[in-house]
Amino acid sequence: MERLKLVFKKCLGIPNLILQPLRLRIIGIMTQFRHDKDLPLDYIRYATLCLLANEIKEAGILGDVAELGVYRGDFAKFINKLFPDRMLYLFDTFEGFDCKNVNIDKLNDYSDGTQDFTNTNIETVMKKMTNPNFCKAVKGFFPDSLNQVPNPGGVHNGA
Repeated sequence: MERLKLVFKKCLGIPNLILQPLRLRIIGIMTQFRHDKDLPLDYIRYATLCLLANEIKEAGILGDVAELGVYRGDFAKFINKLFPDRMLYLFDTFEGFDCKNVNIDKLNDYSDGTQDFTNTNIETVMKKMTNPNFCKAVKGFFPDSLNQVPNPGGVHNGA
């Protein structure tokens, strides 16, 4: 529970009156991760995922889920936990960024190009999944890699 308190300390500058109902809802969802040594401290990202998962389930929305840009699978692990009975498509090169794209980012001053995402692979990612039978790694460049998915109509880039 101490780790959950640290997560909530990340939410600064928002009046408590507005946050309290959301905090209670998020606490209820995130407590399922309380024994997980990898409990995230990125409050906004993970809290948003928890709220979206809750909304999707409450609304009865069916279908698969996906992540674009998986890196080492830490965020995908939580998507897999929150949607244990849905296929999770993991879109990534699993080799880092192509140098052509890094050069474009540097040229446009989007990034300094020093990030290194090469220390990953499909095996590393899949070992983190709690429901690996409901995960499919899709290697390649998005959106070209969509041809590896049977029905890609519902895939949404949430990045």
